[in-house]
Amino acid sequence: MWADLRHDRRGWEGVLYRMVGRGALWTEDEIRGMAEYLATAFGPESRR
Repeated sequence: MWADLRHDRRGWEGVLYRMVGRGALWTEDEIRGMAEYLATAFGPESRR
């Protein structure tokens, strides 16, 4: 699922905040870190 989305950091933050709205328990710092990783690993510029 993650590899098919190809979001930048802001796009990933949106995905993660929607998950928080559905019950995920993450802090803002955790969301920023996860979004940065996802943008690097699965963003529009990644090779995956």
